Amino acid sequence: MRYGPALGSRDLSVVDPAEASPAIADPPRAWSWIAHACRWAIGLGLLVLAFRQVDAGRLLASIRHVDAVWLLITFATVVLGIGLKGFRWKLLLRSVCPERPSSDVMGALLTGQAANILLPLRGGEAVRAMMMVPPSDGRTGAVLVGIGIEKAFDGLALAVVAALTLPLLPVGVSPQGATKLLAVGALLLAVAIGVGFLSPRAWARLRLRLGVPSGGVRDRLKKWLNTFSSSLEQLMRSGDLLPALLATFVIWSVMLATNLALLRALGFPVAAGAAAMVLVAVHVALAPALMPGNMGPFYFAVEFGLLTFGYAPELAALYAILLHALVTIVPLLGAAMYLAAVRRRSGR
Repeated sequence: MRYGPALGSRDLSVVDPAEASPAIADPPRAWSWIAHACRWAIGLGLLVLAFRQVDAGRLLASIRHVDAVWLLITFATVVLGIGLKGFRWKLLLRSVCPERPSSDVMGALLTGQAANILLPLRGGEAVRAMMMVPPSDGRTGAVLVGIGIEKAFDGLALAVVAALTLPLLPVGVSPQGATKLLAVGALLLAVAIGVGFLSPRAWARLRLRLGVPSGGVRDRLKKWLNTFSSSLEQLMRSGDLLPALLATFVIWSVMLATNLALLRALGFPVAAGAAAMVLVAVHVALAPALMPGNMGPFYFAVEFGLLTFGYAPELAALYAILLHALVTIVPLLGAAMYLAAVRRRSGR
């Protein structure tokens, strides 16, 4: 029988949570704040680096030479690219959420993009998934798998564009090196197509080999594999996987056209290599989601791409400002309009 701790001593086996030090009781929160501070510091540092060589007078003077017609064409390509992304996601969702109209799919995509812009972390993918199906719905996992496939397709397109861009760099790449890069891109494409056709059966076999655990990591892994394989199987039966892959390369072509059109709008020498370099650099720089709006990484990546091809710092800065404004304002306005329409329909 236990009568409690001896007089003058303290039972260290039971600690009142209210008496615990916050640093000890909740260490992840402290590390989270440190991580956020580091991300902001890096983002702001990149923003300073992006404008350190920019002459404000020359920057303002170059605004007068912007071609309004080509700027409008650039805006149209941004809208077209977002519309194609909505079409691709509709393809990936058609076998999972056939009842959701295209307007809701497009609205959820815009809202997710707006969340990625405004939130400290890239939580937009979770936002648009929850807008399509409630968290308690059994299809949530399948929706997230569709988003994962979308990101995998984008990663493949990024690798292919990067491989095609390297031979266009001013420093030059040997024909042998360019051939190897193109071969790597072709191999990645072949692997992606092969995985798309073979993975449902392969994942099903792996799921069966895991057995039936009593819980823990293996249990969660088996549940995820079950969702992944069944979702892929649905996509394969629907025939929407290959069209979604083709739509991805059309989307990236439109984004490349956006960069080319903006070069023309600013009166820059139009170079496909510079436009492609900006496209690759921006997507790589935005991946860590260092800060809301990603202004620092975005501006730095754009200027890095253009300065590599010999563009003046002031012109590169103006290009970065306009491109960031276009790709940011369109989803923000689209999301605001969609959410306002939903609110009107609900009578709030």
